[in-house]
Amino acid sequence: MLPPFRMAALCIVVSLLFRGGATDEERRKVRFSRTLTRFAAGLMVAAGLFLAGVIYYQQWTMAELLRHGAYTVVEGQVTEFVPEPPEGHVGEHFRVGAARFSYATYRGTGAFNRTHPAGGPIRDGQFVRIAYANGDILRLEIAR
Repeated sequence: MLPPFRMAALCIVVSLLFRGGATDEERRKVRFSRTLTRFAAGLMVAAGLFLAGVIYYQQWTMAELLRHGAYTVVEGQVTEFVPEPPEGHVGEHFRVGAARFSYATYRGTGAFNRTHPAGGPIRDGQFVRIAYANGDILRLEIAR
């Protein structure tokens, strides 16, 4: 969610760095560059707000599923755990009984998605209870 806002800030900074030239041609080029960077900044802000809205809606939907009991619960030992590599962008997955779960930190979601390199709590052999719907982990409980 933050990269679109960072890109927008970068576009604004670049736009502010442009100064008017001495000739009409240079001034026209500067105006075009400013207009283009401002448009790009506006587009990035809109994309960031859209992504934030999508994630908020997902979280609200998942909270409603929990509130109304519209989920499945599985409990047991974590098996076949494959952690996400440190370089990321692969995701990780595991199995509890017959249920298989996969997730990744780079996927924008309101569900559980904290992988091992990001400090995720799941390890092979742990006893867990998971409330899930549509393959998304809504609630994760880990036995101590």
